[in-house]
Amino acid sequence: MKYVVFLAALSAGLQGAVITVHSGGITLNSYDTTTAGTAADPYLISEDMKSAGILELSRAPLGSFNTTGSGHSYGKWFAKTVLNASLDVWTSFEIEVRTDPGLPSSNFDGLSFAQGGGLVFSSNRFGTITRIEDVRDYLNFSNGTVAPGESVTFHFAVTDGAVRTFYMLQTPNKVDVPEPGTAGLLAGAIGLAVLLRRRK
Repeated sequence: MKYVVFLAALSAGLQGAVITVHSGGITLNSYDTTTAGTAADPYLISEDMKSAGILELSRAPLGSFNTTGSGHSYGKWFAKTVLNASLDVWTSFEIEVRTDPGLPSSNFDGLSFAQGGGLVFSSNRFGTITRIEDVRDYLNFSNGTVAPGESVTFHFAVTDGAVRTFYMLQTPNKVDVPEPGTAGLLAGAIGLAVLLRRRK
């Protein structure tokens, strides 16, 4: 049985993963998942984006082995080019991976942006990358702009511990809500400041 599953995964990897639009304001122009999936020869995605949306990556989306060198079971490099088809200037862009399109990815599900692999990601339009991997898995690109009609490219890797479908959320100009721990610390600090002010 394991041999049959391995052959199915290998066959899917040779044919290439399938990428479709799950929801939102994304138009998928083209993609190529028959490449090597390495940093030099990554999976390619080209899309137009009017608003936030979700891509679905299926049929052994990360192939049958890991080409990133991160040590995870499965993984591939991606080069994603996104045209700003909205009317807004993008000052940041967030990419998040999930096993369920409606729920954040946990730290224990195996899916990540090569967590702990020491890989360096980049963008041709944004100079700063913030990554969160313990509460959910996202990359937030900032310190740059993408005007309407302009394109931005992102170079990053996705890894997983299983052969399964996953989802890629994309949100321009994302304003993050602090995580529960951060929100608690912030509320405590504000409360302390108010208390000290009242004592004065």
